[in-house]
Amino acid sequence: MSEINRVGNFTREELEIYLNLSPSVCFKWHSDDSWNILHVSPNVKSLLGYTQDQILQDFYDYAQLIHPEDLNRVSQEFLHAQKTKHYTYQPYRLCKKNGEYVWVEESATQLEDGYHLGSVTDISSLITNTQGLSKVTAFLDGYKRALNESSIVTKSDKSGIITYVNKNFLQITGLTKEECVGKPHNINRHPDTPKATFKALWETIRSKKVWKGVLKNRKKDGSPYWVDMTILPILDEDGEIIEYIAVRHDISAIIEQQLIITEQAFTHPLTKLPNRQKLLEDLSKTPPRALALVDVDKFSQMNDLYGYKNGDAILKTLAQEIGSYLTSYPSCVLYHLSADEFVITTSKDGLHGFESCIRNLLGRIDHLAVKLEGIHLMLDLSCGISFEPSGQLLQTAAMAMKHARKIREDVAIYDDTLAKHKEYEANILWTSRLHIALLQENIVPYYQPIVDNKTLEWTKYEALVRLIDMDGAVHSPIHFLDIAKQTKQYKSITKAVVEQAFATFEHRKCTVSINLSIDDIVDSITRTFIIQSIQKTGIGSHLVIEIVESEGIENFQEVKTFIHEVKALGCKIAIDDFGTGYSNFSYLLQLNPDFIKIDGSMIRNITNDKNSWLIVQTIIHFAKSIGMKTIAEFVKDRATFEAVVELGIDYSQGYYFSPPLPTVP
Repeated sequence: MSEINRVGNFTREELEIYLNLSPSVCFKWHSDDSWNILHVSPNVKSLLGYTQDQILQDFYDYAQLIHPEDLNRVSQEFLHAQKTKHYTYQPYRLCKKNGEYVWVEESATQLEDGYHLGSVTDISSLITNTQGLSKVTAFLDGYKRALNESSIVTKSDKSGIITYVNKNFLQITGLTKEECVGKPHNINRHPDTPKATFKALWETIRSKKVWKGVLKNRKKDGSPYWVDMTILPILDEDGEIIEYIAVRHDISAIIEQQLIITEQAFTHPLTKLPNRQKLLEDLSKTPPRALALVDVDKFSQMNDLYGYKNGDAILKTLAQEIGSYLTSYPSCVLYHLSADEFVITTSKDGLHGFESCIRNLLGRIDHLAVKLEGIHLMLDLSCGISFEPSGQLLQTAAMAMKHARKIREDVAIYDDTLAKHKEYEANILWTSRLHIALLQENIVPYYQPIVDNKTLEWTKYEALVRLIDMDGAVHSPIHFLDIAKQTKQYKSITKAVVEQAFATFEHRKCTVSINLSIDDIVDSITRTFIIQSIQKTGIGSHLVIEIVESEGIENFQEVKTFIHEVKALGCKIAIDDFGTGYSNFSYLLQLNPDFIKIDGSMIRNITNDKNSWLIVQTIIHFAKSIGMKTIAEFVKDRATFEAVVELGIDYSQGYYFSPPLPTVP
């Protein structure tokens, strides 16, 4: 520009000042065919990445900066502008130094002597947003079509007055558009739907939240239908509600099928009374105040003598009689459990009133004569009544009913003196379950990972015994281990766990722990079996034997001998539940275990009990001083784990990481 002193009405200095202060990037070129760049403002650096000097030295003309795909169009527009003297351009792209490009908008002015002044502004974000908006609009149109085709849609104003309905709404309700628009939504509300439901609905959407739920609605002809509905508040730019959109799906067929299934699941097929499943549900949801279990004496003999058809007739007659009697007691509910068992519950307080009701009922049934093929049959009933907490009502009433038969009374009421019978029954039950489980090989190990606190890797697993019941239920040893010791089934449990755990880990590299009691160690048969199993499988190098610490040691030398034998086979030793029972640091020095498992009762309270923290801290300090590793049991949550790590414990075990698993991952 040194050879140019004036351009139009501008001096050279004035023009440069204008170009340099412009918020846009300004170029000045001559209008010959080459678009020679004579000046460029310094903010070209932020736009294209080039300095002023690089632009002036490296680019012959302005066309070199224009994206090749846009160059022809811009050239045509420039030629047209020269003819019409209207310098307007569609947005085009300029190439950046880093190889990318930027969308710009140009405004140009023709100065005197054939010079042009162009100003370009970065509009990339605008272009991107516009393109994105077009895509969003297209998507929204598609979603709208899909929604209207597949859903029942309505819109309403802030007061719930309908402003729009789609064809699906009209089809399912039988209403016309004129009957809907301008009316409140309750035009199809079914009276069975509680008012509280709609109150909660409005509270939700008025607080600008989405409401979801299932509603029973009513068609124009009064028939019901069910919908799965979502209501969305629509907000304006200030965040205020302007309308509501409700989207529904007709689920009437599903609900009707559920009602049929529920009726079948909760109703006794013979008497159509609520069954055991319904009783259990009611006991958990709305616990009654008292429960009476009524049983027909010697009913199986009646079935054998008169046949099952007549047996069913007896039960139906009995159900009708009890139901008829209970119409005078609206707080009572009658259930038919199975075969000859009926249950009566009451929601009313007052034990004497319920006891009197049941005794009067049994007195009435005693005089009931059932006619079977000309035979008049008198029924004898036994009943147990319980006023215990809801979780124990059925079991305690059953105990009372058995006691009534034992003492030859019609009615017996449960009290604490019958509790011993419950213990005996539990012992017999678990003894039987254990026997069956051992025969069917359903005493199995579950494996809980032991986690390295530094790496968080599952480096070890503890084999924990479980009993799989005939119905597939999984029971922990808290239910059966003590009984197993009393009934001499304990040795068989140990053998089953050892065999299966060794087979699982025989060819694995990770370590497995097994629990042995002092009884296991001092019993010569069990001890020999364990040592021979270690030798046979070669599992010793990745086996940890956990000695249950809470049981104490009477024959100390025998335990030390066992530890010496298994360590010679490569095994490691852990003292389990340390902190309970015979906790004695001198024992640790004599037994020389590799690991100390800190009892879960202390780990469980470590975050809120200062004493537990101090005791654990002492154990860890002692263990570290003699080179023993520590393991925390019952790490139940993140806070407990963080405390364990802070204390410097080496390993963690608990539900925070994983429950015991039936297989090893």
